[in-house]
Amino acid sequence: LVNDFGWSDAFVSRVTRMVQRDRNHPCIILWSLGNEAGRGINLTKARECLRRLDSRPIMYESGGDLALGTGRTELTDIISPMYPSVDELVALGNDSEDDRPII
Repeated sequence: LVNDFGWSDAFVSRVTRMVQRDRNHPCIILWSLGNEAGRGINLTKARECLRRLDSRPIMYESGGDLALGTGRTELTDIISPMYPSVDELVALGNDSEDDRPII
């Protein structure tokens, strides 16, 4: 579905409704595009819409990089690898080319 243009409006509508509903809750510190749904144009459009609506960081479990689970893609402001080892987290923390937070 992430690359099916027939679903673009649904993806954008979902994040729009989420932001409109939750943006004034003080516990909302970041937004999520979802969890393990792949990577494609509809999530890119949803991210662009979300960014226009609010300035809080955006995360997306695995970053849409399911094959590697690295959490390091253009979809996320926060690196969120799937089940990393301690060594992988240390390597991410020592990467001077990427200054995004890691969770």
